Amino acid sequence: MTDATSRDGSRSGSTEQPVGGAKGPDELRRQIEQTRGQLGDTVEELAGKADVKGRAKARAADLKDRAGAMSV
Repeated sequence: MTDATSRDGSRSGSTEQPVGGAKGPDELRRQIEQTRGQLGDTVEELAGKADVKGRAKARAADLKDRAGAMSV
């Protein structure tokens, strides 16, 4: 008797639920929206860190404001 198994050890044609169980469509949609939001925040952070010119300009403006406040 042969048994068809995949690389991860699960049997083909098995009726067992994957780890974590089945989730309803509404729960999956909620998770997708949450993940999209987190991904968007991460992309914004990375874009800000990659914008060296923008960061340098902001830092220069901050230092200029501080110097102006000290001389008054």
